[in-house]
Amino acid sequence: ANNDVCVARVNEKDFYHSFPEDLPDETYAIGFAICRGMDNPNSTRGPYLWSLAVDPMYRGDGVGGYLLYILAKEYTRAKATEISLHCKPSNPAQKLYFDYGYRVEAIARNWYGKNESGLYMRKAL
Repeated sequence: ANNDVCVARVNEKDFYHSFPEDLPDETYAIGFAICRGMDNPNSTRGPYLWSLAVDPMYRGDGVGGYLLYILAKEYTRAKATEISLHCKPSNPAQKLYFDYGYRVEAIARNWYGKNESGLYMRKAL
């Protein structure tokens, strides 16, 4: 993974994870995570998890947790000290994030639009 964008995908066979260039086009991804943020050497923040998604048929099977684990492993190797994200208070993935060490640091007022705040969550690496 480069230090600008890290994309991890998981396919059906053996929870194999890869980065985009490693999987053939015909491989069906059952989950993905997109993380960005190591590109600015002057930044005091670490990588930011933009998106995490799992095929509904595979939710509850550990795919999302495995993706969070892989990102933490990759960014620890890259010497990052934290990963952060935003999520809606109503998002069921909030429990997954909490289970993998993310903690609510702040309420981001109007993050998702007028009168729709978000939770700013952070995980120390």
